Amino acid sequence: MPASLKNIKTFLFDMDGTIYLGDNILPGAKQALETLAKKGICFFFLTNNSSRSPKYYAQKLNRMGIAANEQDIITSTHSLITYLKTTHAKKLFALGTQDFKDDLACAGYEITDQRPDFVAVGFDTSLNYQSLAKATQFIDDNVPYIASHPDVRCPIEGGKFIPDCGSIIALIKAATGKDCTMITGKPGVHMVQAVIEKTGNSLHELAIVGDRLYTDIALGVSGSITSVLVLSGESKKEDIAASPYKPDLVLDGIFQLERNLP
Repeated sequence: MPASLKNIKTFLFDMDGTIYLGDNILPGAKQALETLAKKGICFFFLTNNSSRSPKYYAQKLNRMGIAANEQDIITSTHSLITYLKTTHAKKLFALGTQDFKDDLACAGYEITDQRPDFVAVGFDTSLNYQSLAKATQFIDDNVPYIASHPDVRCPIEGGKFIPDCGSIIALIKAATGKDCTMITGKPGVHMVQAVIEKTGNSLHELAIVGDRLYTDIALGVSGSITSVLVLSGESKKEDIAASPYKPDLVLDGIFQLERNLP
């Protein structure tokens, strides 16, 4: 058993590529989570996918046979809101799905197509040219823009991928020549801080489990928590050597987690 998991009291699970791919639960996910529950080990579901609300993810997990509620879900939209609270922002132009806009509105921000305080960029699966053009025009006029997460690709069934928020950021950068003021999701530490506030755990008692080196494992490194890479999503074993972010443990999939628990 790796020493790094001996003192873990709370696991933070990425979802896309770790718990499921698309609408298909990955082998061993349900059993691993049930084992943690039996051992009294806490866990939350973290996702950089800002295209959906916590309610959606909770319902999706329940359909797959995994007991979850909205309080168990932490999305990159939460981290975006956490950052916005440190600013004086009141009005946002949101480049994202309706769920993304609704989450921002519920947090008290006015969603507008007039000059905003920030352009907020999410994983916009409803992206259209008119909205994209409007966002770049605001940014050209020196409105700062922030983004929910840096993921370039989102894994789907069959080992395929679709463009994610990081690709939209790259498009905006190419069009405007301007960088994001802040990218808040993994590997940013806002999500870790939210978990610490919920649980009271120390950093050495937390572990992140995910399939991306540059977000999940990078969060482990930047947040000083234990990191577990699963090879069921984006990252492959051969990618580790070239990455500056080294996981504490590498598993073929979540189905191997149980054997590494105390």
